[in-house]
Amino acid sequence: MSAVTLGRARRDEQMVTAGCRSCGGRFRPHVWRLHLYNNHLEQAREQLSRECRSLPRMKLNPAVKDIQDLTFEDFELVGYNPHPSIKASIAV
Repeated sequence: MSAVTLGRARRDEQMVTAGCRSCGGRFRPHVWRLHLYNNHLEQAREQLSRECRSLPRMKLNPAVKDIQDLTFEDFELVGYNPHPSIKASIAV
């Protein structure tokens, strides 16, 4: 990663963490609780059997300096290459 890209990535992380009122300088999403229902076991197995693909990157418009000024058009998803969807019934 070049210094320019790294600097831009850190600025984006700082903008997101500031907008979320987070103290940290890095944006690290976490899964806190995960529920797997009996009627979704086959779909979970399908998901786990898939080859991993490269993660996409979210780019923010570098002209926007304040997270409150961001609009939908200021985001760009780069390198998104999804697998086909997995259908599952809704658990009730």
